[in-house]
Amino acid sequence: GRRFDDETDIPEDWVHIAPDAMTVDDGHHSSWEYSRIEVRQGQMFHDKVHLQHAVRRWAFSKKRQFMVVISNPTTWDVKCVTPGCTWRVHGHMPRTESNFIATIVEPHTCLLQSSLNKHRNMMATFVANEMYGEVVEKVGMSPFRIMLAIQNRFGYEISYDMA
Repeated sequence: GRRFDDETDIPEDWVHIAPDAMTVDDGHHSSWEYSRIEVRQGQMFHDKVHLQHAVRRWAFSKKRQFMVVISNPTTWDVKCVTPGCTWRVHGHMPRTESNFIATIVEPHTCLLQSSLNKHRNMMATFVANEMYGEVVEKVGMSPFRIMLAIQNRFGYEISYDMA
């Protein structure tokens, strides 16, 4: 069988291994994709929080900001803040499912404006999810180290309170 670099076995139900996009065959013919690059139409997420995290990561990597159009327990719809841009992500939980699906993903039609130091969609919960493993490993990690890590990782400044 296949092995990771540390010689541990790779589970047979893992179809594709790559650090930026893993696909798992869970036996139910569903496509679980954990992509760190972009959100794709038809992509499934465990819940709304996971969809939100993926869209934020994508927006930070593309240096684009978005606004929430609809947010309720079964639907999350966002669009680009630039007037006239068609970028949009619509995700919802179908009645017969327990997972969120990105059903509409439209590309940006706006031009990238100047680079921003702060991003309107950077939230404390996103920072906490991103930094959780490192903070647990380094119990004494200061807010300044968290601020620096986020700036190095995403290119945006965060406040001391957010860290």
